Amino acid sequence: MFKRWCRRHYINWRAERFFNKRSEHSARRILFVREREAKYFYHGLLDWIPRHWPEAAKWIEVQPLPCKNVDWSSIGTFYAWLQDPVHERSPAVYAEARDAEARCRQHAIPITNPVDVLSNSVRSRMLNLMAGSGIRVPRAVEIDDWDTFATGLGGLSLPIIVRPAWGHGKAMHLVRDRWDLTDDVRSAFKESVAVEFIDVKDDDNLYRKYRYVMIGSKGFPRHMLASYDWNTYGGTYVEKPAIRTEEKAYIQNPDPHHDQLDAVRRRLGFDVVGFDYGVDRNGTLVVWEANPFPDLEYVENPIFPYKSPMTNRLFRALLTFHFERAGIPLPDR
Repeated sequence: MFKRWCRRHYINWRAERFFNKRSEHSARRILFVREREAKYFYHGLLDWIPRHWPEAAKWIEVQPLPCKNVDWSSIGTFYAWLQDPVHERSPAVYAEARDAEARCRQHAIPITNPVDVLSNSVRSRMLNLMAGSGIRVPRAVEIDDWDTFATGLGGLSLPIIVRPAWGHGKAMHLVRDRWDLTDDVRSAFKESVAVEFIDVKDDDNLYRKYRYVMIGSKGFPRHMLASYDWNTYGGTYVEKPAIRTEEKAYIQNPDPHHDQLDAVRRRLGFDVVGFDYGVDRNGTLVVWEANPFPDLEYVENPIFPYKSPMTNRLFRALLTFHFERAGIPLPDR
């Protein structure tokens, strides 16, 4: 715990010293904000800038909430890196973010992923909003009372997935029959939703999950994971040459579902978002979720050499998006 604390604060101190020293004389700046006592959510981007786009550093300011030392007249655009959703997760952080955004509005400063919009990542609300765009998403039912839910399953048919009402990367439980609704499940998922299970297993018995990151209306294929497990993530990933070849093709080509996903992005109100989706055997798009703070870590692995150019494109696009919002000409690269 102490080592993690030291690393987090070292990352914060180093980033703030590096960027704020270089930007202190710039007339217009991009402000990236972190939650107090947390490390910068996209610290990978902050590490990337000095190595790949050093001229950009002189226009970037980084600060913790509640932003006590900010000259708001010099800020061109504002982006708070706060794990979603904020209002539901931490009322104190929500209040700090709202105060900062109020200062932005006083100075007509564009805000990326406003804190109130982040509540659209609460799972039931997110899926209902996405379904309204006409795409296929799993139906979701909030579990307010386990005894009532166990009786009628909220109108859903088995199998279903029980998962937390909000958050990302947390445990999920597949309920194949009513015997799976054990006391352990009920206690582990106190604030939860039941989600329709949609089978996207392909003819080779693999489940594929695609991640597509959008920055404004521009989209970037991030990765394709394949697994023999319905819960497809890094821990169940099938790592073999054929899958790497398939993922490389996905990353290096336009996503065929871009227009549909852009319509969903606009409906959710997110400026930056990562979509996780699958495709059923009929070729129908099935969107699992939208994450307004997707993983953007820099990838340098000799097994996946095709991933580094993709991350470079993502980081350049994210910075370009904010330079344009701030009205700052793009620095030399």
